[in-house]
Amino acid sequence: MSEFGIKSRRQQRIYTKEDVAQHKSEKDCWITYKGVVYNVTAFLADHPGGEEYVLRHAGGDVEAAMADPADNVHSDSAYEMLAEYAVGKLGSGFTTVDDSELHSLTVNIGRRD
Repeated sequence: MSEFGIKSRRQQRIYTKEDVAQHKSEKDCWITYKGVVYNVTAFLADHPGGEEYVLRHAGGDVEAAMADPADNVHSDSAYEMLAEYAVGKLGSGFTTVDDSELHSLTVNIGRRD
């Protein structure tokens, strides 16, 4: 919030599913989770389950895979860490959101409803 009580605003990139689908290699790996787009390329080598697991979902959505307790288990810190790799939202075009929306997005992605 500025000194005049006006919330700061910034543009956030909105990507389509087709945009994300183009990033599906070990040199350029994007995923989506709960409507947020993540560039996880730098995290591949550090993923505890191995980079192969993430690469199976590269260019696509991981919500079902992350929700399946038989397939994997993620700690709360894993969901918090994911927020560091956010590059935008899933949708189309561009939009402007205020910083409080972005904070809420970051805090809520780890919730498993």
